[in-house]
Amino acid sequence: RLGSMETMPGLYRALLMAIKLKLDVINLSYGESVHEVNRGKFTELVNEMVLKHGITFVAAAGNEGPALTTVGAPGGTCEHILSIAAHVSKDMMG
Repeated sequence: RLGSMETMPGLYRALLMAIKLKLDVINLSYGESVHEVNRGKFTELVNEMVLKHGITFVAAAGNEGPALTTVGAPGGTCEHILSIAAHVSKDMMG
């Protein structure tokens, strides 16, 4: 990590270790905006984890909003990730 940002080599190594250790579930709670969905090396490895190795991948839907970037990567942009989000209504804000 660099401050509060993840690095691609770090994420990639973590996913490879999850496969090596035969984990059942991996959970990441981070999100960032993205221009293209279901693309890139990280997405390819996530797809392999889920489809080939049977690992359930859970991630935050995003950390922004409410607006166009409310749902971010990877949780909201990779079709094989279970994406988790919260909803707060005006009534809940009191």
